[in-house]
Amino acid sequence: MATPVLSVSNLDYGFRGKTVGCGFTFALQENEVIAVLGPNGAGKTTLFRTLLGLLPPHAGEIRLMGKPLREYSQAELARTLTYVPQAHDSYFPFAARDVVLMGRTAHLRIFASPGTKDREIADAALKQLRIEHLAERPFDELSGGEQQLVLIARALATEAKVFILDEPTANLDYGNQLMVLTEVQRLREAGKSVLFCTHHPAHAKSSADRILLMRAGGLIGLTDAPDLRPRQVMELYGLSEAMPID
Repeated sequence: MATPVLSVSNLDYGFRGKTVGCGFTFALQENEVIAVLGPNGAGKTTLFRTLLGLLPPHAGEIRLMGKPLREYSQAELARTLTYVPQAHDSYFPFAARDVVLMGRTAHLRIFASPGTKDREIADAALKQLRIEHLAERPFDELSGGEQQLVLIARALATEAKVFILDEPTANLDYGNQLMVLTEVQRLREAGKSVLFCTHHPAHAKSSADRILLMRAGGLIGLTDAPDLRPRQVMELYGLSEAMPID
């Protein structure tokens, strides 16, 4: 079997003096999408921060492309693993193209400015997501869905293999949610591997190959997306009645 692009073995994680999750073991394969599904307080964001190298593991090991995460330099890690946060309004009024160009930082020497090749890669990322018409628009004037697509384009510009998306459809209307979920599928078709978290079982089931179920303290299980059942969702969220997930 091929080496996973991202593997987690017996991972305990959390903050200094406080462990949030214990015993996590799973692997993200090449050209695979895994959705992380769990309630507020389950530790999804802390898990992602650990996978990104921002928090040290308390125990266990994380491997990226078969190599221990701790052996990556910051620049090498940024070229291999990229992060897409939720769209928010804390950006300065950069043009969308300039936000995408920020994804080239890991490929530049210190204090160097983006060159012609970097601009071509940024423009190609905008075109791939069919948002080249937004290139000169101020980022902070875009809709939530448009902002999210620009942030995905920025991640594409890194030319990384593995994408981690933090609730990519949060606070978006229905149309923009569908737009972003479609791009998750296109990332896989483009040869990328994606790990994203969500509060929406339907999004996990429709967009992922597998679903990682977690709640505070640990990993419940990993299931193939078509096999997700209402009973599992009820137990995960502490519900007394089944809710539709299709």
